[in-house]
Amino acid sequence: NTEGKPANATGNLGATTNVNVGPPVANIDMGSMLNALSILQGDLFNKVKKDEYTSKSPTEIKEDLIKQLHKLDADSKDKKVKQKDEDTIDLVGMLFQFIVDDRNLPDAIQVLLAKLQIPYLKIALQDRNLFADKSHPARALLDRLSLASVGWNEESDKKLQFIKKIESITHQILELDEYSFEIFEDIQNNFNKFIAKLKKKSDVVQKRTKEKSFGQDKINQAKEESAKLLVKKMTNKQMPILIRDILLGEWSNVLILMYLRHTTDSSQYIEKVHFVDQIIQYAQENTEGSENKVTNDDIKQLSKVYAKGLKLVAFNSKELIDKQHILVKCLTGIHHLDTENTPLDTKKIDLIPPEEILKLSEIRKQKHEIVNYIEEIIEPSNEKEQYEDIKDDSAEIIANLKTGTWLEFSREGNTAVRAKLSWISPITGKYLFVNSRGLKITDKTDLALAAGLRDKTIRVLQQVALFDRALSAIASKLKKEEPATKNPETTNEEEQAETTNVEKNTEDLK
Repeated sequence: NTEGKPANATGNLGATTNVNVGPPVANIDMGSMLNALSILQGDLFNKVKKDEYTSKSPTEIKEDLIKQLHKLDADSKDKKVKQKDEDTIDLVGMLFQFIVDDRNLPDAIQVLLAKLQIPYLKIALQDRNLFADKSHPARALLDRLSLASVGWNEESDKKLQFIKKIESITHQILELDEYSFEIFEDIQNNFNKFIAKLKKKSDVVQKRTKEKSFGQDKINQAKEESAKLLVKKMTNKQMPILIRDILLGEWSNVLILMYLRHTTDSSQYIEKVHFVDQIIQYAQENTEGSENKVTNDDIKQLSKVYAKGLKLVAFNSKELIDKQHILVKCLTGIHHLDTENTPLDTKKIDLIPPEEILKLSEIRKQKHEIVNYIEEIIEPSNEKEQYEDIKDDSAEIIANLKTGTWLEFSREGNTAVRAKLSWISPITGKYLFVNSRGLKITDKTDLALAAGLRDKTIRVLQQVALFDRALSAIASKLKKEEPATKNPETTNEEEQAETTNVEKNTEDLK
């Protein structure tokens, strides 16, 4: 009598028998088993409808089946289940235990799919092709539901469209007394249409997200290149604060715009770079005997190029006139010129010493955006120091990631978010990750991702069919347990035989 005893993954459902001892023991017929399962399924669905359902483990469901069989037929305590049926019950139990334990599936999805153990047990008892045939409609549906759920997050399903769809499908299956290929095919076709609509919306958003990221990368690249150019040309040059601020302020924006709009060998770009050379040259005092003395005409011409550039970055007419006037006054002062090329007293113009021209503590005060990029050039934050560039399995996994692959990122507060690889930037090499709606979650370098795999804060989610993963895991588990089952101190011959049968059947079905 097994009533009240925990049903292990390979435990007996009926009476214990010894080989070749006593009269043959009758089998529990299929009709009784299906009847008992239908009653359990009805009870489960009623609780679900009343919102009174509490999840049960596969082992607990097996125990409930034993009790229900005994309720329906007291004589069943003296009967046994056919070995083939016993193996099927155990295999379905292990399949759903895998679903419950599967870290690939979000918790809320696990709870919903776990409700399907009884319907799938009824199907498997009547049709062993459920495990043998990958195209079996019931198997294909469960595979489809699980794969579609991998990237689900409550945050990205605020209207609960997806989770309610999975819930409605599980309830639809629970409500049915009998199953056919057509029913599961219809459910899957309907689900595929639902997913196609979600994907269509997601693809539009994802495209915009990618374009926005690409645009931002181009802007950042333009800023980095402009910063490099200014650092190269300004380093160790003496000039007034005004000239430095012009270059790091409005003219850096002109350079960035030219980089984005034109190639670096275009006349438009070259003209704006030449302005940098000229204004730095004009900011140097003429040495006595210099052959190339700066004249008012030179300064006037430079101010025109200055105004032309500022027009591109949205300065109005009054601002242009004011800024031209200030620049002309500064440069004529440096060279002791007035409007008639006559000397002026310009002791009031303070020049920044060459060694301090790009002193970070000073240029940070001006709060020009380009300063952030100049700072990275002068004092680089080496990512290879932050994340070790180790050539190991983690680095190889990241290098082989395909777009569409889902990852789970741990966050503060012991929470996690799931996101799929949408795009790898050809400019920065960063990996862009989006949620199921196509919205950006994060972008990371390959080094940061590999480091996350090593410290377990990032996990690659498997996108292999649920049945395939489950059967593979079950076979591996049984192989590991095999030595223990052969220990006479821990098991009897019948238990060894049952475990061997399940293991053999699992291998046959993979």
